[in-house]
Parts: sequence; structure tokens; C-alpha cells
Amino acid sequence: MDQRARKKQKVTTEGTDSAATIPPPPDRPCQCHFYVSKKKRYCRLPTKATKKYCGEHLQYEEGGDAGNHSAKENGNTATTHENKKGERVPCPYDPAHSTYLSTFETHLLKCNSRPPDKQPSYYEKDVNISVALPEDQKSFAAELEQHRLKFMHKSMPWMAKVKLDALPFDELVSFCRRVQALAEEMKVEDIPEEWEDHSVMSEKRSTVSNTKHVDQQASLLGHLQNQGALPKSTDTIGSQCFVEFGAGKAELSYCVSKAMEKADSSDASHYYIFVDRKNMRNKFDSQIHRPPKAQAHRLLLDIKDLKLSGFDLLSESERNSKSLSLSAISKHLCGSATDLTLKCLANYKQDQEANGIKTPVKAIVIALCCHHICRFHMYPNQDFLRKHDIDEAFFARLAKMSSWAVSGARDEQHAKSEDEETENDDNTEENAVRVTTLLPSPLRFHLGHIAKRILDHGRMLYLRQCGFANARIVHYISRNTSLENVCLICSD
Repeated sequence: MDQRARKKQKVTTEGTDSAATIPPPPDRPCQCHFYVSKKKRYCRLPTKATKKYCGEHLQYEEGGDAGNHSAKENGNTATTHENKKGERVPCPYDPAHSTYLSTFETHLLKCNSRPPDKQPSYYEKDVNISVALPEDQKSFAAELEQHRLKFMHKSMPWMAKVKLDALPFDELVSFCRRVQALAEEMKVEDIPEEWEDHSVMSEKRSTVSNTKHVDQQASLLGHLQNQGALPKSTDTIGSQCFVEFGAGKAELSYCVSKAMEKADSSDASHYYIFVDRKNMRNKFDSQIHRPPKAQAHRLLLDIKDLKLSGFDLLSESERNSKSLSLSAISKHLCGSATDLTLKCLANYKQDQEANGIKTPVKAIVIALCCHHICRFHMYPNQDFLRKHDIDEAFFARLAKMSSWAVSGARDEQHAKSEDEETENDDNTEENAVRVTTLLPSPLRFHLGHIAKRILDHGRMLYLRQCGFANARIVHYISRNTSLENVCLICSD
């Protein structure tokens, strides 16, 4: 019996008396007292000095101890901690934060994630969607009232969880065999190990105790340099434009800017574009923006609506006057965000080549992750899916299977450092535990990797079809550093 099976057995034998397993609230000042039962720890978000709970869990502020929250979190809407302001619901503009239902309408008027009344020139709705979205998804995005009502029940019909363990055993085995047959039919190649480094990260590496993120950033910069997008110590290159997709705080772009600052002694200006659908605190924008040498721009929109050729800096006249070379970068671009990015770059390349620009995209370096949240309608290589008879239902199961490559794989050396790779799906671990009783652990991990490689293989072929003949998949760091250690790279 493996570690997770023993963990499941322990939980089962404990029955419903979960309160006995909940530790006392933290004594650290300004730490939230909400107990996250799925993660077996207390919320780590900060609180106000006079509060016990963070902004996301303020509905529990009125009395009681932290141990009674697990029922609420597991789907039971009854709670002994009712707040006078009422229930909190996710914001439709950015579900990462929430607001009180009683002040919902007021929040919509002042939310920082609210889209502008007049859309910018680079906005074109669903321009990077490969297959038209179903009507229920379109109406969900368009009608705030419908969004509110659905989120009150924490459900979205088209994103219903795919539960492979709910399949009859014979059907599960048949599905696994077909996945293995697909990998053989596609002749999915083994992924080489190419662990790179960059001198600009040496100083930062010496100042941190955990070098996990530094090692990843250094390797991505090394690959970017190998693709000709970053200068070597003796090189002088013209103006460069780096577009970071899913930028977050733009820390990767900051590392790129330091590399450019250190190696390039020319007077050329360099441009940095950060694409993310929500605003961030503690951003690196101001540390990167140093005109005229370095200029930074942040685009707040969903990648699915981004038309890069419509951005003023990258328009035909502006690009010709500056002789810009564009490189796309990202560190851990989740699921369908990667697919939307590839489609966005393909559309940009096509638009610019139609205007006579021979090399619109110089390099692409994207660290991949979270294949389990890929969506059929956003996958760019639909020809690849049709060729191998992969329909929407099979695609959903394939994406779910990809979580097996990382779920349940965190032994002690991983548990203390892993944080971003699977945090977007709280149910991947739970699903893996249940499937353990049906499939042996080594086989499950192997099938998960096959599922990931099938999805990545189609992405790689898509880039090759778009003119990036040298597109390839590599392991850019060791698995001990990150379970999500695969990178998609190419140059034009």
C-alpha cells in the first residue's frame, strides 16, 4: 500500500470526527484562522490587525473557532458564523477575489478588474478561440446576473469535473489502452534534457535558500539566449520586444531585462509587454520601465481576446520604424492559456507576414504546466485531434489523466517546495487517491506523462505547421526542482 492509499485509509477510519484532526489556530500575528481542510493547513493570507480572518474569509468573523469551517468548504452551505453583510460570492470580472452579495452591484462599478467601457485596439473578442464556444458559455460570460446565480452554487455546467474513477473498470482500462495506442501511433518522441543557465541569475542564486524558481528562470533565460533573443557578452543586437503571457508580477521579464541591461551596450531601446487578465500587487513593472532604454506596457485582458498586431507598438508602421524583433516568453503558463498563446502568436505571424515582415516572431520559450485544465475549444491544433479521432469527451478525459503525472508524486523532497504547478485544481490529488485502488501507482504516473506528451506533441506540430520548423519540447530543469519541468521552444 503506497503513502496516499494509507492516507486515505486513515481518513476513512477517522470517520466523520474530523474536528479531532484539526490543529489549534495559528498563534502567528495577522494569519487567517480559516482551516483549509483539503490542504490540511490554515489559510496563509494576512489579516487586519483587529481581525482573525482575511478578506476572503471574513464571513466567519462573527464568533466560533476555526475547526467548524471544513463543512462549509466541502460544499455544505450551512455555517455557524453568519456575517451581517451576508454571503460572499466570486467577482465575475476576476473570480480570484470575492465580494459580499449585498454589495455586489456596487463592487462591479469600482472593481479594478472591470473591463474598460471602450475596448482598446488590440482587443478582438474570442479571436484566439480555435472552435466557437457553445452558447451556454457565451451567455455565462455576457450576463452578470446569471454568473452571480451560478457562482452562488459554485457550479459551471460546462466545467463539470471529469471523474475517471467513476468509470466502470473495463471502460477505464479500455481508455488507458487507447491512450497508449495513440502515443505509439503518433510516435511521440522522448524528451531530451537541456538544463541551461544564465550568468545574470548567479547573484540572486547566492541570496536565496531555496533556488527552485531561480534555477527555472536561469534555464529559461539560457534557452532564450540559445534562440538568439538574448545577446551574449560580446553581442550587440537591435531593439527587442519581449511579450510575457500570463505574466503575473512579470518577474521573468524582470530577469530578462537584467540580462539585456548587462549584455547589451548599444543605444537600442527594448520593450516589454505583460499580458494578464488581472492586475497584480507588488509588480516588477516599475523596476523594468526605464525609458528610453527600456519601456514596459501591461495589457489587462484575456489572451483569448488579444490581437497582438492591433497593439500600437506592434502595428505595421511602428514596427517598421523601430525594427522590432518579438520574442514570446512565459514561466508555467497554465493549460488552455498556452493553447490561446500559440494561436495568438500564429495569428500575429500571419498578419505581419501579410504586411511584408519576414520574421515577425524571433523566439518562443514557454514553460508548460497544468495540462489538466486544457479545454477542447481552445486547443489550437484541431486538425491533429480530428486525425486521431479525439472528440471533446475523449479530450476532457485525456486532460484529466494528465494530472496523474503530478498528483500523488510529492514525496518529502517535493512537498516542501512545490507550490504553483497544480494549485489550480484542488481535486487532482483527491482523484489520484481514489484511482490508486484501481491502477498501480507506477502505471498511473506513466499514463499521466503519456497524456501530457500527447497534448504537447499536438502543440509542437501546430507550431511547425505555422512555420516554426525547429519547434521542440525539452526538459529544461530536473524533476526534483519541479514536477512541471517541460518547456516548448522554437525560433523563426
